[in-house]
Amino acid sequence: VPVGTSDSQSIQFRNLATSNVTITGLEIQGTGFGTLGLVAPLTIAAGGTTTFNIIFSPRSPGTFGGLLTLPVSGSASGLVIPLVGSAVAATRALSGNPTSVKFGNVGVNGFTTANVALLNTGNSSITIQGTTSNGTGFSASGISTRTSIAPSETAMLTVEFAPKSAGSVTGAIT
Repeated sequence: VPVGTSDSQSIQFRNLATSNVTITGLEIQGTGFGTLGLVAPLTIAAGGTTTFNIIFSPRSPGTFGGLLTLPVSGSASGLVIPLVGSAVAATRALSGNPTSVKFGNVGVNGFTTANVALLNTGNSSITIQGTTSNGTGFSASGISTRTSIAPSETAMLTVEFAPKSAGSVTGAIT
């Protein structure tokens, strides 16, 4: 799990007893671990189930261990679930396809557009803070401020060239 993000795993308890069982509390040990959807005390009917999530939210790289202990009515030991999570450094990398755009000959006061796919090749979400254009006649749209791109996901950027005078122009979109 990349540092600064979270991952969760679903856990389902099934009461195989012929009477109700009550989870009387919960204790979680270990750096970065938590639960979601489990509030004790919780009674599970005979043959019934309950589902909740274990959350791992690391703050530094490494491998972390922990325990989830659930005292259960009528059981001296309760339930003990070992937890292990590996955290890696967050990487944020954005690539464009195509990496450059050649508009060719465009008439003065005309315009043309091209789409550039922005792919997040890192392991953490990227938030686009905005776009700036450099070069007379170039502009970009399609990506708003605060657009978030998840890992392995793509967002489309539309690049426009609208020359106001004749001549060769180069520019860039950042």
